Amino acid sequence: MEQNKIYILKTKNMKKLLLGTLLLLSMSMFSQEGAFVRKYTKYIITLNSVLGECKDGESTIVYNEGNTTNIGIYLGSEKILLYTVGKVEKGKTTSGSEYQIVRCVNQSSGKNVWLQLFDTEVRIFTNEAFTDAIEYFN
Repeated sequence: MEQNKIYILKTKNMKKLLLGTLLLLSMSMFSQEGAFVRKYTKYIITLNSVLGECKDGESTIVYNEGNTTNIGIYLGSEKILLYTVGKVEKGKTTSGSEYQIVRCVNQSSGKNVWLQLFDTEVRIFTNEAFTDAIEYFN
């Protein structure tokens, strides 16, 4: 009789442990799908691989805006919406900086752009040759 009580207690504890683990896993998966925001205070424009001068300008980029894979870029009162159309790929620059890159479509122009996200900056390439870009950073 005593062994049956111990077995029942162990079974209940295992169920609670399993349920708790599943709850934690589902919460962590949900949090990865939510929007996240990055704010920047400076930018540089590159044209034909020629780096422009650093300028001050506040920008906010919202990733996974509205529980979608869309990316909203807010420049003052202007909003640029990018629809992601490719899968997110990871890579490293020749200097070893890790990044994620994804192909998007600019909602207003219908043109392809590539968004390259680093830990502290983001670069948006506006042509397939990757020679024209705008880079936001702090």
